[in-house]
Amino acid sequence: VWLLSAYCPESCCNGRGRAWKTASGAPMIIGDTVAVGGLPFGTKLKIRDHIYTVTDRGVTGKHVDILHESHRAANRFGLQHAEVFILKGE
Repeated sequence: VWLLSAYCPESCCNGRGRAWKTASGAPMIIGDTVAVGGLPFGTKLKIRDHIYTVTDRGVTGKHVDILHESHRAANRFGLQHAEVFILKGE
């Protein structure tokens, strides 16, 4: 079980404003982009029957930061816990 948090594309969360780019250089994609420390870019994660792609950097350990469309949506998501599966061969 991992800690789930949320962030948005605004400068309050990502430090780059609406650059819409992740640490890997890939575009930010709502519903796909997650930030995780310690996993290679491109790693696929399954969380609650949804597949996400690690293209941004976040906190290390069992912590996933999920991109949301707005700061308000990220705040509504808050902190949650869920099983996270690292997919192989995706």
